[in-house]
Amino acid sequence: MALLEVDKLSAFYGHLRVLSDVSLTVEAGELIAIIGSNGAGKTTLLRSLSGLTKTTGRIRFDGRDLTAASPQETVRLGIVHCPEGRKLFPDLTVGENLSLGAFLRRDHAAIQADLERVNDLFPILHERREQKAGTLSGGEQQMLAIGRALMCRPRIILLDEPSFGIAPIIVDRIFEVIRQLNAGGLTTLLVEQNVGVALDVCTRAYVLENGHVALSGSAGEISSNAAVRESYLGM
Repeated sequence: MALLEVDKLSAFYGHLRVLSDVSLTVEAGELIAIIGSNGAGKTTLLRSLSGLTKTTGRIRFDGRDLTAASPQETVRLGIVHCPEGRKLFPDLTVGENLSLGAFLRRDHAAIQADLERVNDLFPILHERREQKAGTLSGGEQQMLAIGRALMCRPRIILLDEPSFGIAPIIVDRIFEVIRQLNAGGLTTLLVEQNVGVALDVCTRAYVLENGHVALSGSAGEISSNAAVRESYLGM
């Protein structure tokens, strides 16, 4: 049984249908990319999995039906969303933002261990721990957003455009961490506009077009597809 199963998922903003009958599976330990053009529904898919969007169809996580789950329920079960645009609390410090990631937890010793792990992954966050999040660079803010998500101790992490607006050298570091986390067993669903980078790190990928799955397969199959190469890789 897959860790995450999505069956005929449709999502709506008011009366506007943004996703249409999307089906996908994610096995425990996989790193799967969701690629597609702007407006294809990638962010809406992650929001739907997080309980933030009105949906029809079915979402199952570890055998449990989450179709009508609240955002709080999804986080408690281990589905943690690192959103597009980072959505930090700019007037709170780095340390306070990280602490909020563990807001629902009561395992204090494990929280401290996870904080040390985040600081090991992103040493700059420890250096900036008393600094307000809004004063960080874009790359530092993205590191903080990922760190805050990790403080929830996710079973699956939903990463939305982690490379957006970040210098290439920082993108390399962030994707090195994504690889490292996945190698350690963290299941990852990655939405990424930089298709070349996404296909380089993922095991499988789904291509969204106009709110539905147009193509799926291994990273190699997707990267060698003529339409993908022309539309997303400039080849």
